Amino acid sequence: MRYVAVIAFVIACGDGGAAVQDAAIDTAPQDAATDPDADAPPTGHYVIDRVNLPTSSALARTYAFDLDNNTSPDNALGQLIANLPVGLGLYGQNATTAAIDRGDVIMLADVGADDYVNDPMVTFTLYQGENPMPMPCSSAQDPVCRRHLAGTGSFSINAAAPIDPRLSGSIGGGQLSAGPGHLTVQLTFADSPTITVTLLSARADLTSTTATLSGRIGGAISPTDVTTKIIPALSDGFQAIVAQECTMLSNPPSCGCPQSSRGEMVKAQFDTNQDCNISVGEVQSDSLVSGLLAPDVTVESMQAVSFAFGLHAVTGAFTDPQ
Repeated sequence: MRYVAVIAFVIACGDGGAAVQDAAIDTAPQDAATDPDADAPPTGHYVIDRVNLPTSSALARTYAFDLDNNTSPDNALGQLIANLPVGLGLYGQNATTAAIDRGDVIMLADVGADDYVNDPMVTFTLYQGENPMPMPCSSAQDPVCRRHLAGTGSFSINAAAPIDPRLSGSIGGGQLSAGPGHLTVQLTFADSPTITVTLLSARADLTSTTATLSGRIGGAISPTDVTTKIIPALSDGFQAIVAQECTMLSNPPSCGCPQSSRGEMVKAQFDTNQDCNISVGEVQSDSLVSGLLAPDVTVESMQAVSFAFGLHAVTGAFTDPQ
């Protein structure tokens, strides 16, 4: 059995950059006439070169899965990202793109299949990756990077990171559907440390070709991970925005935040005691955050918070540890 690999994602709230347009899920297979590798056998390995975060409520629903089988799409964290104060969700997409381009966080996944068009028994799982070759950036001043995302990069798997059992699924007409199960993913919020969370009742809906893999991944995050990882990471990320853009943090309540800046928007939304600091408690008690990060699904006999996102991947190489 050959194995197909994917790299999953980073999420970043509040890094600089221009707003991006809503991106539809890229699931259409390439036409053989335009795919230079259409006649080549599948390499079995891919690396994500793009992650699409929801930038609108409609797009969050498009990426969503019905995790609890009630005919309603589930993507609470995606709705939060899409509905952050004006601009912040879109900056999150830009920060995610930059992190992928620079190889700051690499996660690998693996799909096992004998046939990439029709196969009734396939598998899918995610790994944390490291050691990209070539290096993502030619120098610290490289404004583009992405050298490891040209379709010829190689990677190793972080042996110290958790390895989840493979999701079971099938491929029909080039469309892979797998799950439910567990998928461990890494999230980054601006300058906050990278966190690792496990998606419960995780699903994958992907379109495979010899050169690309694209679609969506989703699941649910436990309340413990939301409280001890997501909320603190959001707090760190929002505080990083204030520290970067506001020049007088020791001079509340203005804190030296330029008018209409992201720093001012973050302060207005979260700094309820006007001390120029975005605390975990302030983020947790914010009506938008508390409303959208309240448990919205019951999976694996547990209330949890749903999340889903889009992705696109190109060919890469690594050695499967399983």
